[in-house]
Amino acid sequence: MQRMSTQNSVNSKLQKPETEVISRVAAAFFDLTMTTSRNLEVQASTSGNEGDTATISETEDKIEVATPKMYRVLLMNDDFTPMDFVIHVLQKFFLKPTEEATRIMLEVHTKGAGQCGTFTHEIAETKVHLVNTYAQQHRFPLKCIMEKAD
Repeated sequence: MQRMSTQNSVNSKLQKPETEVISRVAAAFFDLTMTTSRNLEVQASTSGNEGDTATISETEDKIEVATPKMYRVLLMNDDFTPMDFVIHVLQKFFLKPTEEATRIMLEVHTKGAGQCGTFTHEIAETKVHLVNTYAQQHRFPLKCIMEKAD
């Protein structure tokens, strides 16, 4: 019996710090704003027969989620990368169907740049790196960039 009560007290002591650590990691990762509010209300009544009573209430922590900043990923035109390779890149890295990939490729060819999608910073950065590396491996000068969305 003593071993069981010791185990329960250890578990209860571990759960609160683990929860706090998880909350802090989530806050850092998802750019959360933690707001702690503790409101203590004490009410005392001094009526003759009832005696003094006190009510204490405490509000929970509030977490406000900030929307992440979005970035546009663009393919830039060059005179050497074949149109078929651009369509292939759009299908492989941005999961575009053939018709949409062709439309974006023509936009790159005629306007100088074409938008592949809008993503959070980390995802946009990863896609830019993957596309640029893939183009270099295939010896094409295709460039992919990212810029803040308005």
